[in-house]
Amino acid sequence: MRVFVAVAFLPAVVFGQQFTWGLGIPVPGNARTPIRIDPVEYALLTGHTAPFVEGEQIGANKWTTVVPNKEGNYSGGIFNGGYAQFTIESATEQVKFLEASGHNMVYVNGEPRVGDPYSYGYVSLPVLLKKGTNTFLFSVGRGSLKANLVDVAKPVSFDLRDTTLPDAKKGTNESSWASVMVRNSTAETLTGLTIEGVSSVGPCFAKLGNISPFSVRKSQFVVPLGGDGRIELTLKKGTQTLDTTEVQLGVKKPLETHKVTFRSKIDGSIQYYGVNPSQKPDTGQALFLSLHGASVEGIGQAQAYGPKDWGTLVAATNRRPYGFDWEEVGRLDALEVLSDAKERFKPDPQKVYLTGHSMGGHGTWQIGAHYPDKFAAIAPSAGWISFWTYAGGAKYPNPSPVEQMLLRAMSPSDTLALKQNFAQQGIFVLHGDADDNVPVSEARTMRKELEPFHKDLHWFEQPGAGHWWDADPAPGADAVDYKGIFDLFKDRKIPLDSQVSDLQFATSSPSVSAKCHWATIEQQVIPYTRSSLDLHRSKGSITGTTDNVARMTLTLSEPMTLTLDGNELSAKKGQVFLEKVISGWKINSKPTPASQKNPVRGGTIKSIFDHGVVFVYGTRGKDAQWAQNAARFQAEQFWYRGNSSVEIYNDKEFLSKDLKDHNVVLFGGIGTNAVADKWKGQVPTPPGDAVMMIRPRPDSNIASFVLLSGPMTDRMPFFSSGASMPDYMVLSKETLLKGTKAVVAAGFFTNDWKVSVAPEFMARSK
Repeated sequence: MRVFVAVAFLPAVVFGQQFTWGLGIPVPGNARTPIRIDPVEYALLTGHTAPFVEGEQIGANKWTTVVPNKEGNYSGGIFNGGYAQFTIESATEQVKFLEASGHNMVYVNGEPRVGDPYSYGYVSLPVLLKKGTNTFLFSVGRGSLKANLVDVAKPVSFDLRDTTLPDAKKGTNESSWASVMVRNSTAETLTGLTIEGVSSVGPCFAKLGNISPFSVRKSQFVVPLGGDGRIELTLKKGTQTLDTTEVQLGVKKPLETHKVTFRSKIDGSIQYYGVNPSQKPDTGQALFLSLHGASVEGIGQAQAYGPKDWGTLVAATNRRPYGFDWEEVGRLDALEVLSDAKERFKPDPQKVYLTGHSMGGHGTWQIGAHYPDKFAAIAPSAGWISFWTYAGGAKYPNPSPVEQMLLRAMSPSDTLALKQNFAQQGIFVLHGDADDNVPVSEARTMRKELEPFHKDLHWFEQPGAGHWWDADPAPGADAVDYKGIFDLFKDRKIPLDSQVSDLQFATSSPSVSAKCHWATIEQQVIPYTRSSLDLHRSKGSITGTTDNVARMTLTLSEPMTLTLDGNELSAKKGQVFLEKVISGWKINSKPTPASQKNPVRGGTIKSIFDHGVVFVYGTRGKDAQWAQNAARFQAEQFWYRGNSSVEIYNDKEFLSKDLKDHNVVLFGGIGTNAVADKWKGQVPTPPGDAVMMIRPRPDSNIASFVLLSGPMTDRMPFFSSGASMPDYMVLSKETLLKGTKAVVAAGFFTNDWKVSVAPEFMARSK
């Protein structure tokens, strides 16, 4: 590892603190897909070293001069899709904070660093400037870029522009989680840091996780919720004080809308959700889960509703205002909030409801479709259907085998493929008929699809209303807090399992959604292709059909005769484990083996972020520096996109720790990462410039690992919803010029995690 001495913290001498002149080049836009067309990245991966020069041609375009406007921003032209390059001369080797916004990411002297595409304004990255010329290559795409270099006052410091804090309550003895940003401007991995806090009602203390060199991390601690909410924080290394600051919690009365925090099981980060509490709080009331729209905070969503006296409304965050479109990690966030709120507020388990607006309306359709037995009724407002109808999903008119694999990986996004699940819920669809953001045609299409079979479908279009509207002076915005929605909710309950005699359930994959009432789909015949059950229970018997189901479990309240796909079986009371074999269905004495695919561990690549994920980089060979930089970059990406605080270890550190049931992302493969060497029996090694695959951890019954090999994996959209990936992908650099035609291989492992060349499991480019 490189070591830089304290000269890095002497007063900076940098020419061009603001980025005042540079070069730009347009790059064609890409749909939501893991396969990008990008000739600039191709040039970098095939030996071109920045800086590029004016007039140089890359692909069909040339680098030309770009200059800022009078406000210091760069906008228009390439800033709607392309690259901007700036060079900065430094008289010394030193560290600065790069504070930029409006970009997807940036290469700083060739090292990838997180961007601020949504211009949140809180991305402040320690970057090392070498003596002489330094190159900053920004990938841009939302229309504007602003960038500055800022002096570093302290080697290690707080940054309060991105905090996750609960609201305080006067008179309470409770405490809760909180987190603040800590910046590491040194060349060393920081360990052994602590945060000490002082408030009017007592102290707080926390040991912090590792913080990578020249990086940032959301660091967590526990705060008391009583008093005036003011907390003085001290960041320490042993007895040495590194920085001090003060945070102010909001102070709320018991029945006011407020924020609560929890520690996520996904990555150990601290998340919050908004609570609009019942005005007559009691156990056994209703619980409303509300999902916000793009750019909206969870607390703002909760505040958009008038108070209720018969239930509590909770508003999840989707991990960020834009987050994950309530899919992938965003979907998991909604489920974590639902679970935490059930434990906290003790509602009637039959009185749970789902609603949301705009992007949250889409989330309502999506989550309602995947988990039909979790909600008595759902109410999407101004919602869109899927990435293909509204949000730029990749479309392949005549899909090749590789493209078919990518579409299958994206199948959880296909709301309409699961439309039959909606029959289990009451539905109220709300939309303004003059909506110029999400067109009312999205709602009307859903109505057309559901009306032929749905018996509890309700509908209202507000005449002349746009995307957000409020038709009366009562508390709450009618675009979300519509009376008809809550009238419907009052009259609907989730049926008890014993009351469900007809069960129709479909899933895109058991990894996403497996269970509905008394039936669980454990495995599919063809992975990530729609599976379904159509079962009918009467006294002493269950009859029905299945489609694309290899294993399932039924929970029976009494002994029964099962007639499944024409195959008759006798089953005892309790859990019945069923497997489809050549001769038909058979009953097993044990559940699906943990070594095989199952709902807890079943792929795809991006499912690695579903629980306990840590990053581990290799320390050997020529790729060691790449691996460390790549782990830092992906951790920064997860922080920005998902308010994450993922732990990073080198391979030797990880092997010395007891982290058996954590999911792991390995940066570097066999020969470069000691963990990959230890698990080499689970690591196929296909040839390619970029190899990505998910495999079961051989030392765990529930955890998986993902292998990432080579710099081409840096820009894969692991945190962009809708850009889905199957179990494995092997790419050549040529994919950056030729797209899916140059994919070496992509596909799914079999249920026993083996490689199959059968066309339903593997696709290769010719």
